[in-house]
Amino acid sequence: VVSGLSMCLVDLRYAQRSTGLSDAGGAGDAYDLAGEVALKSALNCFSSGANILNGKVYGNRMIDVRLSNVKLFERATQIVMTVAGASRASAVRAILKVLFDGDDLGAILAREGLEAEAEGESLALAKGAIAKCITVAANKRKVVPASVLVATGKFTVAQAKDAVGRANVSLSKFIKSELV
Repeated sequence: VVSGLSMCLVDLRYAQRSTGLSDAGGAGDAYDLAGEVALKSALNCFSSGANILNGKVYGNRMIDVRLSNVKLFERATQIVMTVAGASRASAVRAILKVLFDGDDLGAILAREGLEAEAEGESLALAKGAIAKCITVAANKRKVVPASVLVATGKFTVAQAKDAVGRANVSLSKFIKSELV
């Protein structure tokens, strides 16, 4: 982490010189793009480092993803599948259980009016159901880490949320310890 942060500082110094952030000149010259790229790289380093230090990274994945759109809902599904070793259907079921605070998926689907098709091991949500999930997820935190625990079959939703809430120092270390 320390060497990564020193690289960020080098990128940031280059970005300041190239973009003219440290003086009035530099606007419109050929080095503007390179400076902007260096600045973006430096800021990405700092945010990645902060997420690593906050324990929100598992392996090479950010696991504490906010489900704010369809793409991130799909990414969350992939994370749960990979980390918990679950099927796609199990991952979606776990996410739905955590989002809607219940262990009985049938009751959740009926109560929330969500349309889903179950075909064997797969579970397909209608577009309206995903939109409702995203709306609900906007006000929820740590959905993906709790979903990983639920997908293992070792935790109920209440137990997973309680465990993730207590593991606020490092979600990644906690999940690693629970998956072993």
